[in-house]
Amino acid sequence: SGDTTAQTPSETGQTTTVQSVITNTPGAAQFEDFSDYKILSKHWAFEYIERVYQAKIMTGQGNADSTVYTFNPNAYMNRAEMAKVAVVTLGQDPLITTGYPFPDVHDMTLWFFGWVERAKFLGYFTGDADGNFNPGNNITRAEVAVVFARITGEALPECTEKPFFDVAIN
Repeated sequence: SGDTTAQTPSETGQTTTVQSVITNTPGAAQFEDFSDYKILSKHWAFEYIERVYQAKIMTGQGNADSTVYTFNPNAYMNRAEMAKVAVVTLGQDPLITTGYPFPDVHDMTLWFFGWVERAKFLGYFTGDADGNFNPGNNITRAEVAVVFARITGEALPECTEKPFFDVAIN
């Protein structure tokens, strides 16, 4: 419930108005209303996309006047969007306090503020070396792995052999 217009920092540090892939609004009235539905219906992940849409985890991307919605299945996800996905997936609501979760997440009017604050409160995300969250940065597969490991609360075993050529041993 609310405006789907999101202010999100770009990689250059400038703020850009966009329609979020993941918002507080239901998005398209029906999954079939996505303008890219014909493409989606043939996508290898179609059933999964439909499931996360029905669960209101990911509700689509709208244009400036919210008349056309797309899912955009091949788009990258940024850290703010992942924070919301993690929080919503576990049935949590956004958290709004008088503090700021990270130095670069300090505007309570941004669509992602409460989701990032809840994700930090739950321990899913920490800041970079400077304490920043970097909400507009694409999230890496490694960062997603860390988030899900924190969500499950499982102690990670000592890594004694190299599982992938690009992953270092503890």
